[in-house]
Amino acid sequence: MFSTKFVAVFVTLLAATATASAAEANNARGLVRPDGSGILSPVAQDVWYVGDQASVKWAIPADNASANFRVDIQLGYELANSNDGHWDEFAPLATNVNFNDAAVIVTVPDVQPMGVYKVRVGSSPEFTSQKFLIKPARN
Repeated sequence: MFSTKFVAVFVTLLAATATASAAEANNARGLVRPDGSGILSPVAQDVWYVGDQASVKWAIPADNASANFRVDIQLGYELANSNDGHWDEFAPLATNVNFNDAAVIVTVPDVQPMGVYKVRVGSSPEFTSQKFLIKPARN
């Protein structure tokens, strides 16, 4: 009986550790889905500055590796006091980008302070970044 309880506790702790490790890995690598696809940057700790160049990177799903289609890269925002997860499209960052390029350099637009921002690659909600900040241009 003792060994069964020990094994159950050990397995529970191991699962909790694996879940925490996966969450940390996703935070460091962006929002990555089980198939390895998703947004790699920007990530939650990123701060973009108006007028700077910034990188948007994504991982391509294995089943789309040979797909040749074009996507738009959109900047969106979530109001600072909003807890409903509502996302509004704000501005195009890049248009007609080859999805297989898996990255694009954009110029950070001069935006109104709206709280936190997200980037979406194409129209799929699964290809939406973590929340990050945009601050006024550096002097």
